[in-house]
Amino acid sequence: MQSVMTHVLLNCPEIQSYVNLFVNTWGNEAIYTEFSKWLRNYVYDEYSSVQHLQLVKEVALGPESQVLIMNKYYVNGFKFQTEEVSRNKKTNNSGVYIQGDADGTGQTIEYYGAIQEIIELRYSGWPNKKIVLFRCEWFDPSHRGTKMDHQHNIIEVKHTKKYRSYDSFIIAQNVKQVYYASYPLRRDKADWWVVIKSKSKPVGRIETDNILDVAYQNDVAIVQQEVDVELETTLQHP
Repeated sequence: MQSVMTHVLLNCPEIQSYVNLFVNTWGNEAIYTEFSKWLRNYVYDEYSSVQHLQLVKEVALGPESQVLIMNKYYVNGFKFQTEEVSRNKKTNNSGVYIQGDADGTGQTIEYYGAIQEIIELRYSGWPNKKIVLFRCEWFDPSHRGTKMDHQHNIIEVKHTKKYRSYDSFIIAQNVKQVYYASYPLRRDKADWWVVIKSKSKPVGRIETDNILDVAYQNDVAIVQQEVDVELETTLQHP
C-alpha cells in the first residue's frame, strides 16, 4: 500500500513541489520508503504557517482503507484483463507497455509487462476522487531480456526473465496495450515472445461489467486480423 500511495503522489502535479523539497533534503533514495509519511507529517504540522491546498491535504492522507480489486478494466478504448483471467483464452488482454526515461545513449527505454492485479483507490473529500492502477510484472528491458530489430521492426521479450527494479504499479490511463506471440516452430526461441503493439482503438461500446465475453467478438476479430497480418509479413524465418 505504501508503494501504491507513493506512485500516486509522484504522478500528481499538485505534489511536485513537495517532491522537490523532499529530494533536496533527503535524496531520491528515500522516496519510496519515506516520502508518503513525510508528506502527511509536513502537511498536517500544526506548528507550520504554510498554507496547503485542500486537494493536497486529502491526497496526503492516503486512500481509504477499502480498496476495490478487479480482474478487468476498460480504459483508452481497450479491454484489459489480469494475466490469470487471460490465461488459456484465445485472446490475451494482459500485455502492457510504457515508455520510461532515456538511457545513457539517449534512447528511450520501453518497459513491457503483464497485468497481475487491477486496483481502484478512493480518496476522501469532495469531489469524489478515485484512481485505477495496474500492478504489473515487467520483463527485463536490458539487451538480455529485450531485443529490438529496427530493420524488420520486430521487438522480442524474454518472458522467463523478469525485472524487479522497476516500480510494479502504473496508472491505468498511462499504459498502452500489447500482445505477445510465441514461436511455435522454433525450439531455440521457446523463452522469447514477439511484441505486437495495438495500432488502433477498438470501436466504441457501452462499458459495463455485466456483459458476456461473446459480446466482444467484433473486437476479437479485429485484433486477430491484425495479429495475422503481423505474423505473415514480419515473422518469417528460414
